Amino acid sequence: MVRPLGGRPAFLLLSTLLILSACEGYPVQPSHGTAIRAGPAFSLGSASLYTAVDLGAGDFSQATAINLRSQIVGWGLNTHHAFLWQRGVIKDLGTLRSGYWSEAYGLNVEGHVVGQSFVSEDANWHAVMWKNGSVIDLGFPGETEARGINIKDQIVGTLLQPPPFVAFLWERGRVTYLPCLSDPCWGIGVERAAGINAAGQIVGPSLVGPPNPNGAPVHAWLWQAGIIIDLGTLGGRNSYASAINQAGWVVGWSETTLGDTHAFLWHDGVMTDLGPGFALGISPVGHVVGEADPTASGVGHAVVWKRDGTIVDLGPGKAYGMNLLGQVVGIANAGSIFRATLWSRGKCAGSPDNESEAGFVQDPCS
Repeated sequence: MVRPLGGRPAFLLLSTLLILSACEGYPVQPSHGTAIRAGPAFSLGSASLYTAVDLGAGDFSQATAINLRSQIVGWGLNTHHAFLWQRGVIKDLGTLRSGYWSEAYGLNVEGHVVGQSFVSEDANWHAVMWKNGSVIDLGFPGETEARGINIKDQIVGTLLQPPPFVAFLWERGRVTYLPCLSDPCWGIGVERAAGINAAGQIVGPSLVGPPNPNGAPVHAWLWQAGIIIDLGTLGGRNSYASAINQAGWVVGWSETTLGDTHAFLWHDGVMTDLGPGFALGISPVGHVVGEADPTASGVGHAVVWKRDGTIVDLGPGKAYGMNLLGQVVGIANAGSIFRATLWSRGKCAGSPDNESEAGFVQDPCS
């Protein structure tokens, strides 16, 4: 079984996360009727079209997201600071107040960035937004993280401390706490927000049953218009949603009936099995990126599951995001060291994806 590389391992956290106890009254749409479909028999595509570019963020750095303008965010710079990379120039985004660590997880097309920054005074991570040269504290008590932002500057994330854990939607200082899948909410489990699209659809994982000796099951969910939808699993106990694109297609990973971990793509009530691995991001046209082991080497590789039925192996590492130009970002591994990396098709990947509208995005290399 392939394990995610770097960051906080998702399933290792499941037994320790806590959920907001007062979430009765929210409508919940169960996953009854969710269909499971086997994905295409993926063939190994050629990675020779992609050129790997080290973003210059130093050892143990990570690139987490890329937008339509080819701006990239992550953290590194040998000081564990959030960065914004564009056209070969990397900018240190700095930290909040007296903090000395920061991490960026998402950005929108305007270049507004979200993540978290450590504050020395209270020894907590604070959810923040970097906008117009300033770092803005979103104002939550205790430890929080911001994971996604859309064109409307709607931000999603999770309250981490003090417990219980609870997902939130932040918009211009107004906060909506999101429901959990179980009703009533159980005291021990998971509730996290992982991504948001322009329509305000939000995805993440949530507890779906009471604690038990084997651990409570966790399912991927989709929240829209005040309703939370259980996306189900690939036949196993647990699933986890990691990203959503503008079309409302959701990706993540799930346990199968055999207990293996497979990547999935969910759309209109159908969960498609992409095979062993972890889906971590999805492009506007539905290509999926993440981590898998397509050559059975025993090492996790950054991969692209393409809609034409090929899986492109980008080498040891993990891919987090892909934009309309087909540019992929993540981390490339060299032994025990990993670095923030951009994989581009051709010299500078200046042509829009061949399944998108030509000319929709200005050539970033011009």
